[in-house]
Amino acid sequence: MQRIFKWFTLNDASARVDWFAKAFDAVEFKGEDRLLFYYIKYCSDLGIPAAERYLDAFLRTESKKHIKTDNIKLNDMNNFNYDEPAALEEATRIINQVVVSRYQQCMEEDLEGRNFKVDMRTFMTERYKERMIEIMTESFSNLNTGQDPKEIGSEMTYQLQLIASNYDVNKLYKLDFLEGRNKDGDTADKDTMRHLFDTNLPCIDGDVGGTFSKQLMAMEGSPGTGKTRLAMIHFAYQCAVVAKKDVFINELELSIGEIRNMLVAHHIINLWNGKVKIPDSLINKDMLTPEQRQYVNAARIDLFESGKYGKFIIDDSKLYVEDLESTMYPLLRRNRNIGYWIIDYAGLAASRPVDKYAPRLHGFEIIQELYKRVKDIIKTADIGALIINQFSKDGVEAARMGKPIIAGHVEGGQIVERHADYEIAMTATEEQSLANTMMMSTVKVRAAKGFKNVPFNKDLSVSIFRQLKQMQVG
Repeated sequence: MQRIFKWFTLNDASARVDWFAKAFDAVEFKGEDRLLFYYIKYCSDLGIPAAERYLDAFLRTESKKHIKTDNIKLNDMNNFNYDEPAALEEATRIINQVVVSRYQQCMEEDLEGRNFKVDMRTFMTERYKERMIEIMTESFSNLNTGQDPKEIGSEMTYQLQLIASNYDVNKLYKLDFLEGRNKDGDTADKDTMRHLFDTNLPCIDGDVGGTFSKQLMAMEGSPGTGKTRLAMIHFAYQCAVVAKKDVFINELELSIGEIRNMLVAHHIINLWNGKVKIPDSLINKDMLTPEQRQYVNAARIDLFESGKYGKFIIDDSKLYVEDLESTMYPLLRRNRNIGYWIIDYAGLAASRPVDKYAPRLHGFEIIQELYKRVKDIIKTADIGALIINQFSKDGVEAARMGKPIIAGHVEGGQIVERHADYEIAMTATEEQSLANTMMMSTVKVRAAKGFKNVPFNKDLSVSIFRQLKQMQVG
């Protein structure tokens, strides 16, 4: 604690204080260091640096309860019984004096030429080793007392998983975003959401007002209803072409070429005001006439190479939920113009435990973890996100019969309801599919009224979706 504590006392330390208070647990600290940790949490709650001028107030009002609740004792205080008021009072006086002395020792640290993240990484790595030795030593000692080896092994595995999480250096990736630095070096308001772009879908824009940072949208439907196309045109395309923001796409089903060609085919419609129509299926199969090829090349250059729009950053590699923080935070730090993140689709995400002690997730557990982690990342990085998902078997049947989609009709179950801010369902009966129409409804909303059964006409060959009438609120 001595090497890193001074970083939390500086005037610009509020983000570091918040991060440290959330990243660790009090049980990882002992004696006077545990009280210093509680002081950091106290300062985090008040939004102040852990400066010396506030320490006296903390010790007078907070230290006694922590000393008793956590049974905090120094090396020579084992005979103090905290159930006796006089003993607790005396112990508090002694420990508070030691805390003040410890604080002053911490303040003697010279931070010149040092970096907080470097110091924290060193602290976390060294502390991880120390805690591993403590856990393994305690487990070995318990074996010699005749305790059940299976119980000891199970407890040791749990404790090792816990400290691996507590001292995961990937936590440091959050710091740049928590300190509120955007691409221009300005300070972002961590308490507000930023409007990013309108989807150009009247039912959504008229209900929730478009897309916002920190907002997780979810979109579900049966296979073949056009979920990917709608997401690419009304979210990715709107973000890049209209809002001029970069969009990052985890494409787990189609190839990068298929997504780019989908975007190009739609861009041709817009560039030539609907007078030229070239289905992306023809581009994929390279079945173009010379004239069509000229249009495609012109649209591709304009969309991807002209510099007039935001970038489409497409990754079609496997997505492992355990790696999200370690991959997304560096990506977002390097690409500050990314405003939106699309995952297509949740059911194709996979699990890869970070170490041999961590369990491998399966099925719905992967989807649940995906929504939780994505929500946490976009709140920290101040961007928006859309996760595409499939209906479950019951959801597919309900959509085919024209019945309402309810919570639990998607892969992953009701966890979507907990973490998504705005959930959209695309449905179509067999008759509607043959007529190239579909319905859109909200399943779950925040800060909006929602809508039911808004009809759309669609031309999937060039990814066009046209709302046919005003929405029915409900």
